[in-house]
Amino acid sequence: PTLHDVATLAGTSVWSVIRYLKEKPTLNNNKIQNALDELGYKKPKRKVLKTRRQLCVGEFLDEEITSLIGYFVGDGHTTKSGIGFTCGSEKYARGLVYRIEEAFGLPAKMQWDESDTGGRWRVYVHSRELKQLFTALGIDLSAKAPSKTVPSTILRSPKSVVAAFIRGYFDADAYAGLAGIILSSSSRELIRTVHALL
Repeated sequence: PTLHDVATLAGTSVWSVIRYLKEKPTLNNNKIQNALDELGYKKPKRKVLKTRRQLCVGEFLDEEITSLIGYFVGDGHTTKSGIGFTCGSEKYARGLVYRIEEAFGLPAKMQWDESDTGGRWRVYVHSRELKQLFTALGIDLSAKAPSKTVPSTILRSPKSVVAAFIRGYFDADAYAGLAGIILSSSSRELIRTVHALL
């Protein structure tokens, strides 16, 4: 049976059936469930790629994961199927690939992104579970540069974890020169919090 069959038997729309299957409230919950039972409808299984690997992390945040989170806050972005990191150094990008694979047990890919000003390296991790983990850790994945913040879980972490976050964040948004080490960000809140943490 199809969703259309269920909707017809329940006397409702296909969209209501889809909403019900996503465990959202509808006006016809009982009718839809009765139609599902009567027709023996089963949700189709999602196709899982053979190359897909499971996210592997420990029970607690460690310094390596937190350092990667710091770099993500500075120079990370989301994709439709996961997350990405940007950097100007090929050597650093290769290091990111290795660190991501070690920290999360997920494959990472490196790609050169050409631009008018020269280009940059992008490191991609295709994992929706990793996006969910970052969200659960308090990272606002939709935040643009001016509204980025230090995730709340970092603020409640031991000193070694906070230091690892700062180290990763400085790798992304800071530089060393004749004037010393300078951190630059368009987020006033992020700068204030890092200042307080330091």
